[in-house]
Amino acid sequence: MSNGPIVTLRNLTFSHDTATKPLISALSMHLPGGFTGVVEASGAGKTTLLRLIAGKLHPTSGTIQGADRAVYCEQRTDAPPPTFRAFLED
Repeated sequence: MSNGPIVTLRNLTFSHDTATKPLISALSMHLPGGFTGVVEASGAGKTTLLRLIAGKLHPTSGTIQGADRAVYCEQRTDAPPPTFRAFLED
């Protein structure tokens, strides 16, 4: 596995259509390969950030490189996706 970042965010900003200010503003970071946890208070934008990284949402501005290598796993546990077992075993 490469030592370099898998996903890179540069000056990322995201705002919901009805918001008066951005939820995420000028965020730059990189994520290495493997698992990454995101911890913050409820409503802080964790799910939005992860959906942006996985390409399920589009930023208001800024760039995301490597989104095609990110996988967004739904948070529901009552009905795991069919490929979940293989994902865990990998």
